[in-house]
Amino acid sequence: MSSRRLLLTRPIDQSREFAAVIDRRFPGRFDIRCAPLLRIEPSDVPIELDGIGALAFTSANGVMQFVRRARERSLPAYCVGKITAEAARNAGFRAYSADGNVSALGHMIAARHDPQRGDVLHVRGTNAAGNLAGDLAAHGIACRAAEIYTQVPCPLETEILAALVSGEAHVVALFSPRTAEQFDREVAHASIPVEGLCAVCLSPPVASALVLQPPGKIVVSGTPSREGMIEALARL
Repeated sequence: MSSRRLLLTRPIDQSREFAAVIDRRFPGRFDIRCAPLLRIEPSDVPIELDGIGALAFTSANGVMQFVRRARERSLPAYCVGKITAEAARNAGFRAYSADGNVSALGHMIAARHDPQRGDVLHVRGTNAAGNLAGDLAAHGIACRAAEIYTQVPCPLETEILAALVSGEAHVVALFSPRTAEQFDREVAHASIPVEGLCAVCLSPPVASALVLQPPGKIVVSGTPSREGMIEALARL
């Protein structure tokens, strides 16, 4: 049985890490190509922790950028999902996963965080889904934002576009609504047929952001986690 070509669209470091996991789990099943749709660029925004009682992370990128610049690890880390929480635990945080979206994260923080301990610092990029500060304000919790990186869209490389045009790319893994939207734009701009392409999506919001024309097969992970994506790939 020949390998199925799998495109990984996360930023390059995370795509390479996930590729190594897939290779170990499914030796020879996938011909993996890294096709990042976003590039992470650190910003020079200072990280102010005075008066902060907890951290909120809505992506693993936020965790990675924070730990490169700050030594703080004692504050609780409230995370939108399991992938982000795993990154926070690996960095030394006591991390909690909302296993959902920004709204679910807000509910979890409201249930766990005592406002008397300080404000919540939302460590994020310049583009972020939802309104965590507004959700927490409704519960009497102050939330500040630290936009410590920028997500820069990346055009797909010529080799990747050629594989999509020829039908040699069989599966694309999408981990966020923004990358799904970016993938749609790339496909539309290059007028790429996608009848035989399968999109494996981290969550229903990711799948909802994807408007493949004409529509290909869409598989949604059972849980918004790395294991969920691995299980979804195993079902193909």
